[in-house]
Amino acid sequence: MTVDETGDGGDMGGQDDWYPQLEEPAPPVRSRRRLPRDLAAAIDGCLRPDPAARPTIPELADVLDATLPWQRRRTAPPSADRRAES
Repeated sequence: MTVDETGDGGDMGGQDDWYPQLEEPAPPVRSRRRLPRDLAAAIDGCLRPDPAARPTIPELADVLDATLPWQRRRTAPPSADRRAES
């Protein structure tokens, strides 16, 4: 079926244009995953409908830095070390 055969004036709208996340908040990530509380709160914050209410990049960086084990925060991943040697 082509667009002209749909009989709706060529509008491809309908059910495919419905985005539930625009009408309802996402469920808390901790309801589906086992994550540290602060990390889950940061992810939930990123999913807020209002962009002004979402965390900033520095806020996210602080949460990620505090969540990662100390050793991983202080060293680059092995793949980055190999690229630096090239």
